[in-house]
Amino acid sequence: MIAVFGLQMKAADQFDEIDLRGGWELVSYSGDYGLFTTPYLVGDSDYEGTSMAISDCKYLYLEDCIYVDEYNSTSDRYIDSIIPLSDFTPSNKYDEWLCVAGSFTQRGLPPSSYENVGDIITDYFISNNNKLHIQLSTTTLHFVIESLTATEMRLKSLDGKFSANYKRVSYPANVNALTVQSNSEEIYNLNGIKTRTPSKGINIIRRGKKVTKTIF
Repeated sequence: MIAVFGLQMKAADQFDEIDLRGGWELVSYSGDYGLFTTPYLVGDSDYEGTSMAISDCKYLYLEDCIYVDEYNSTSDRYIDSIIPLSDFTPSNKYDEWLCVAGSFTQRGLPPSSYENVGDIITDYFISNNNKLHIQLSTTTLHFVIESLTATEMRLKSLDGKFSANYKRVSYPANVNALTVQSNSEEIYNLNGIKTRTPSKGINIIRRGKKVTKTIF
């Protein structure tokens, strides 16, 4: 009995990238950690009169997207936009496009135009159960996921000197919010391995802080 619960407590720190998908807004932070506390310049200016974009980590958007460069005849310039992969259709109206994993923005979600695309996220992944790595075009951010629910996420830097609290403000495109909410229920077998569906026999079900044993 003791061994079972020991394994379960270890497994409770396991997180899945799929539960991170969607839009998150920074609610509060403490400490100092680069991009969160000091807005920075990204991109480059190849066209006269085009200013550099200033980005920070106010909004975090994690979803498979297409970063497109489209010529706008009205303004006579190219406009950068992000389109969810599920909504994208290749077209000659786009000068070029690139698959990305999301974006950091300043001005809200979902990012749509060059004014709020911010810094693109080329990839993000979780290692060692709870270490979140976010690869930007300029650097890679590393965090420990302290807690994650369907509506809230708390991150801290690896050295523990910085923490950030996010709230969910949107769900992935074409995903029902109720489906995502159900992910807050975590299922483990007796070996402490997280599963997506109950298996035959005894399962450990975790709903928030409540842990129960259920036989299927």
